[in-house]
Amino acid sequence: PVVSLVILLIIIGLGVYLYKKSDGRPLYKVVSFFIFWFFIILFPTSSFIPIIDVIFEHRLYLPGLGVFVTAGTFLFITTEKVKDGWISSKRIIVTAGLGMVVVLSSAAYARNMVWEKDISLWEDVISKSLNKGRVHNNIGYAYFRAGYVDNAIKQYKIALRLGPNNVSAHNNLGIAYYEQKDFDKAISEYLYALKIKPDYARAHQNLGIVYSDQGRFDKAVGEYLLALKFKPDFIDAYNNLGLLYIDLKRYTDALRIFRTALDFKPDHSESYGNIGYIYLVQGKFTDAVKAYKNALQFAPDNIENYYNLGFSLEQAGRMDEAVKNYRIFAERAPPVYGPIIEELKLRIQKQR
Repeated sequence: PVVSLVILLIIIGLGVYLYKKSDGRPLYKVVSFFIFWFFIILFPTSSFIPIIDVIFEHRLYLPGLGVFVTAGTFLFITTEKVKDGWISSKRIIVTAGLGMVVVLSSAAYARNMVWEKDISLWEDVISKSLNKGRVHNNIGYAYFRAGYVDNAIKQYKIALRLGPNNVSAHNNLGIAYYEQKDFDKAISEYLYALKIKPDYARAHQNLGIVYSDQGRFDKAVGEYLLALKFKPDFIDAYNNLGLLYIDLKRYTDALRIFRTALDFKPDHSESYGNIGYIYLVQGKFTDAVKAYKNALQFAPDNIENYYNLGFSLEQAGRMDEAVKNYRIFAERAPPVYGPIIEELKLRIQKQR
């Protein structure tokens, strides 16, 4: 820290010196300005405002402009002092410029290789910050997304050894245990996270998922409602609670939940699709058609919506329109839908 402070003071002192010597030397003033530019741009997030990411590449993008302009200006100042004339100066500029291009291009290429995958990125971070719990939690999540659940669990446990109160790591470890069908351990991790942070909506939702899978529906509903209490715009919690209400045949409650979700996210196609299903079950085919059309409007690539809309139209007696949607479904559906497509063809032929 002392060495860093001394270097910073020297740079600031250089900026002051160049400004004082800038009379008749505009390049000195340019260098002075961009030295102070670097510190001024960084000042708001590197002084009195607390931030989580103290070291982050993108924080230097704008301040870095000062470094590059300063370096380039110094290069021109140096060439001005060359006595052999402009040809030699020009060679210096071109050679130095090409050198910087090669060095920076190589560095960018190497960095892109690190950023290519989440795992390689976080492995690089761990190599530089081995004892940071947050880093182990993040690489654990990267492993989990890539399907390496055992590796993820190992990293989450390291994160918790380094920071036992890391609620995100407890929650992520619970998700990993849930993936392995170890529900008791998953519940234990979620409850531990909630002991630390009782208003942690994600842990409440994940606890609700486990309880639902275990058939403990009342407790599941309670956890989903708590998740929504602490995070009223939590779309996933609305979706899971609504689907649970459907399973429990509490259709009125399910409709209320999905409509509330749409208040927060009007383009949430899944909510429209679930509303369409409820209307189909209730025999309200015209309403189901409207719901599935809305679902398709916001998710035109979801082929199941074409089938569901076609089925709703068929039930509503609008077979010509239904066939159009069935055909789109048949054209876009992957091979796994083969049996459904064959059954559709038979139904369409019978209608003819």
